[in-house]
Amino acid sequence: MEVYAWGSGNYGRLGFGNCQDASTPQPVTGVLNGCTVTNVACGWYHSVVATSSGEVATFGTSVSKNLGKADSEADDSSDDDEHEKNRHDNDKQ
Repeated sequence: MEVYAWGSGNYGRLGFGNCQDASTPQPVTGVLNGCTVTNVACGWYHSVVATSSGEVATFGTSVSKNLGKADSEADDSSDDDEHEKNRHDNDKQ
């Protein structure tokens, strides 16, 4: 499944690795390259992608604790590498 995103890029929630808005659908690549995406979910401040290998990538801000990070790790900052920091691998849990 290919993943496309558009709209407000605030907090990096579109998964492009930046906070830019997109007025038309754009493919989400980067961290998803080579992955088989099985599920996608979106909220006001975040997006979540699950892959066939059990990995989960989250994009956006944890201001509402939506990224699945422990409270001690949570922050509401947004930077260009937010999606990389929030990538979770089931094998490591």
